[in-house]
Amino acid sequence: MIRLGFWRGVVAAALVVAIAACSENGDPTDVGDGSDFEGFWTLTVDVTETSGVCVGEEDEPPSIRETLITQEGAEITATAIWTDESGSVSLTGTRTGDQITFGGSYAEDGGTTSAFYTLRIGEGTLNGSEVWSWSGPGLGCPTGLSTVTGVPR
Repeated sequence: MIRLGFWRGVVAAALVVAIAACSENGDPTDVGDGSDFEGFWTLTVDVTETSGVCVGEEDEPPSIRETLITQEGAEITATAIWTDESGSVSLTGTRTGDQITFGGSYAEDGGTTSAFYTLRIGEGTLNGSEVWSWSGPGLGCPTGLSTVTGVPR
């Protein structure tokens, strides 16, 4: 016959495992230590520096990008409608510790934007930067820089 004390120990151990699997506030989107950040994020992208024909974009309101971020191993995929012209595009990259990087190219304003993101995973946030360039027929923005903040959706 198994004693009651044994079952109390089993239940206590199961409770500890269940609590450890959740974030402090019980919200599964809380990235806490950055181990689980996958899901839908609202990224706010605010242009801070531009060049070429893009000078002046620093004065425009930030862009809001509803983004699905997934991870398989160290591989990251960020899927969003980056511009009305591009439609849904997946940018790819990697995760190292509490940092994710991803990038790629997409259609924008009759040309092509190449964008590369570096974001740090925090307590329910993503923070970092976007380095980008744009080229179109006879025109270009050789460099651009934006600050990026993200919150779970």
